[in-house]
Amino acid sequence: MTGKITGLAAHPCGRERVRQAQMRRLESVARRRAALVARYCGQSRRLGANFRARRRLYGAFHAQNRALLAEERRFWDALIDELEVDDATDDDDSDGPGAI
Repeated sequence: MTGKITGLAAHPCGRERVRQAQMRRLESVARRRAALVARYCGQSRRLGANFRARRRLYGAFHAQNRALLAEERRFWDALIDELEVDDATDDDDSDGPGAI
């Protein structure tokens, strides 16, 4: 992918703020997934042998977990795209033996 970085991410300080915001969002997703799993385990344990209710609970858990995984996947895809743009905008001429 080729392109020019514009906007807030064009400036090094802005790029760092964007990365920090992305990391906070990723940490938020991780916390929500951990809470979802803990809630599912607790509710599943309380339901005991009521398999129909446990199956319904698992269906709801699975749908929410898929949504959180999709959000996490979008984050990683955006990060990979950003790294590809950074690589494409690097000047290969300045990497020679006479580069300062």
